[in-house]
Amino acid sequence: MRQTLVLSLALGTLCAAAGAQKRSDCQPTPVISNGVCIDKNGKDCSSRETQTRICYAPDPRYTQEALKANAKGIVRLTATVGTNGCAVDIKVVGSLGYGLDESAVFALKRFRFRQPAKPMSISVEFDFDPQASSRNAVTASKCEEVADRSPTAK
Repeated sequence: MRQTLVLSLALGTLCAAAGAQKRSDCQPTPVISNGVCIDKNGKDCSSRETQTRICYAPDPRYTQEALKANAKGIVRLTATVGTNGCAVDIKVVGSLGYGLDESAVFALKRFRFRQPAKPMSISVEFDFDPQASSRNAVTASKCEEVADRSPTAK
């Protein structure tokens, strides 16, 4: 399944988000020195950081109802990535129906992002296609459940 993530910054800077992550599963590429993003040449790279990193992204399940209807299209969601790296306040802004909206929300609750210093807004698009989408159930724990057990949880 193809996932397209369109991320927009609402609070904080993306470079600050890069500096907050401590877990080894999602290390930032640039070096952070005193909250400033420094590239391999020693230059400030704050303006070049254009995306938040996704540490874990399960595919949402293509539902039986959608399969029967041969539904194809995009579900659009908005959310806020909290300082624990989890998506909260998830809202469906572009519905497809057939249980796919719920499936997309279910999957996004299990996404793990690099932990930002401040909450940030994101937009996420899930492209559902009967030929390519996963029919397997998402079995991962909710992000908050994992974050609560993490030694870096706040």
